[in-house]
Amino acid sequence: MSTTLEAKLQTAMQAYTPLTSLLATRSDGGAAIFDMQELPGSAFPAITILVVSAIDQYSTAGLLITAEYRVQFTVWATDPQVARAVEQAIREFLTTFNAYNAGDNSPIQRNQVINRQQRGQAQTQPVTFWRIVDAKIWNNELL
Repeated sequence: MSTTLEAKLQTAMQAYTPLTSLLATRSDGGAAIFDMQELPGSAFPAITILVVSAIDQYSTAGLLITAEYRVQFTVWATDPQVARAVEQAIREFLTTFNAYNAGDNSPIQRNQVINRQQRGQAQTQPVTFWRIVDAKIWNNELL
């Protein structure tokens, strides 16, 4: 059985110390990285992962085992500098993450950051800052 891209990201991000050292801790002891939305009452800084879309790839013979995913990582923080540091750690993580091919030594990067944004929720005190990183990630659906 294959592993979902979300599970691959969660496992790899939890093992990436330059990122986890910047995040709060979840109730289970892991770094505050969540699927789609953080748990109520979670501490910041935290990250949510949302798969926006997955584009299947085809050949003349049929469906291929790889798909191009668009993934949105949202950093939640109450300090803008911390939010920026977490965003940078995500970008650095994506240069090492490989969901495409175990043992791939290609110099071509399989992941691309395609957009970065800053937003916030002004009604919270202090302001909740959001740093949003949109990335394209190639995923081998069979790994």
